[in-house]
Amino acid sequence: MSLVRFLTTYTADLKHLTHIEILLDNVVNLLALSFSAGEAFLPSPLAYDDLFYKLVETGDILVKFRDNYELGKRPTSSIDTLISVSTHYKELLSDGAAGRRGKNLTSAQVAGVIKQGYETLSIQAKEGLDSWDKYKEADEKVFLKKMARAVVVDVKTLVSET
Repeated sequence: MSLVRFLTTYTADLKHLTHIEILLDNVVNLLALSFSAGEAFLPSPLAYDDLFYKLVETGDILVKFRDNYELGKRPTSSIDTLISVSTHYKELLSDGAAGRRGKNLTSAQVAGVIKQGYETLSIQAKEGLDSWDKYKEADEKVFLKKMARAVVVDVKTLVSET
């Protein structure tokens, strides 16, 4: 979710980069996969609950992210799925706070609402996002080497400029 915040903040600088749409689709689709099947690969139920909490927390940023990069027009993007999950939980949380005096829920109450929300939540994964291949570093070795070299060149450039 931090990467989504970063991409949203620096849209003007990043939007016109070559192949940025691949990064955007991969990030959004990975997040959608994490919400639809995260209990299968996240380390604990607490990590899964925390992921939902972070999605609710960044709901407004997701809308801005979608609009900045025009992701709503892309058939390969799962951004609308993420926004609908965020909206679902925001409604549940506001309903839970409506009967409270201070209108603020404790962290335990928020966690309870998130767990309750699983029962009423329907996540429809896009075609091909209902399964995944196990990540193997060896399959991406060439790409990772290129990326590391690019980072080293960038750092050398920055260091020599100062």
